[in-house]
Amino acid sequence: MAANVGWLNYKQQRSTGPSKPVSGAIGIKSRSGGGHVAFVVGQSADGNYLYMLGGNQSNSVQVSRYKKDVWDHFVVPSSYNTDNATLPVYTSSAENAGSEA
Repeated sequence: MAANVGWLNYKQQRSTGPSKPVSGAIGIKSRSGGGHVAFVVGQSADGNYLYMLGGNQSNSVQVSRYKKDVWDHFVVPSSYNTDNATLPVYTSSAENAGSEA
């Protein structure tokens, strides 16, 4: 299933695939029933998971932990300078991603 195409047209595309998301980027992923978007807030210490702030994550707005490879694209506004952008290790609590409904 294709990612939510409307968000792909949002300003500059940071990366294709889950290679280098940055803090504050909008992550875009495909799923059964449509796409899902969420803000990147951090990564796990081993770099295998992303912590994403989104709505409709287990029927609430919350930070959830996702496998890094489930995200199709990351976008940021065209004015966002990504030259020195980083992705911090997220140390607060978060649930594993579940339902996006």
